[in-house]
Amino acid sequence: MSAGDGNSECSLAHIKKKFRVFHKKFTIDSIYGQYTIEAVDILAHSFRITKGERSVANISKKYLKAADTYTVAITDDENQAFILALVIVINQVL
Repeated sequence: MSAGDGNSECSLAHIKKKFRVFHKKFTIDSIYGQYTIEAVDILAHSFRITKGERSVANISKKYLKAADTYTVAITDDENQAFILALVIVINQVL
């Protein structure tokens, strides 16, 4: 994940998928710290984002006829735009 600033580009985060047979898991090294995104259920409809041992966001995916809908609950002390960008990236990967 990167952000452009005029002609220069800086890296915000590196996302790595951990190999799991039934359980989706990603690790993120970012300018905001180290995060883990882990599926709560086997179908990967719900995720938890943690920073260290602390849960910073919960994501629930609901399927509608026209499109998928997400509910994202983020703690107040986290960069909410960054967490939402992580959700978008994970959606595209899965």
